[in-house]
Formats: sequence, C-alpha cells, structure tokens
Amino acid sequence: KRLANPTVNRRLTAWPKGPVEMGQVGVRFDYDGKVVKDGVTCHQYNMQPNAGKVSSSTVRWREANGGTHAVMTEVLIKENTSQEEEVKEAVDEAGNAVEEV
Repeated sequence: KRLANPTVNRRLTAWPKGPVEMGQVGVRFDYDGKVVKDGVTCHQYNMQPNAGKVSSSTVRWREANGGTHAVMTEVLIKENTSQEEEVKEAVDEAGNAVEEV
C-alpha cells in the first residue's frame, strides 16, 4: 500500500519503516518521483541496501557497490494501483534483478 500510493517526498524511504522492519527486509525503497513508461504513469523507487543487521549477501553487495546509498535496482509501481499482487510482483522482479556478489 505504501508503494502504490506514497506519502513521502522524493529521496525519502517509503518502505520499510522502523529499524526492526528494516533489519528484517534488508533493503529499503526510497521514493524517486513519477515516471511514464510505455504510456503508464508509475511511481519510481530506488532499492538500496540497509545498514546494520542484514543478510550476508546484502552486506557483500553493499560493500562491493558503494555502501548504503548505492542503488541496487529501480522499482516501478503503477500509480494508484489497488492490486497488491502487482506491487508484490514488481518488488520480486527487482529483487531478482539484483546481482549477487
């Protein structure tokens, strides 16, 4: 829901919120504004590694690619989508796009 209809300004984290959730997820999605792709308006997010207690693969990626501000991949979510499955699919695709170290 937070990714389909963001309430944060550009460059701020839309999801996850809070240190516990951030540690569980291991990455964060920072809002990067709206873009139009193939005639569809989407919210764009930069998937970035979190600091702190995260999986060893995320730590390796983070150390090899410039730290917590490095963009792992971009995620596009259709504007005003009410389909939770579409959001989950976009996030899963982003995760699959990230190369492991």
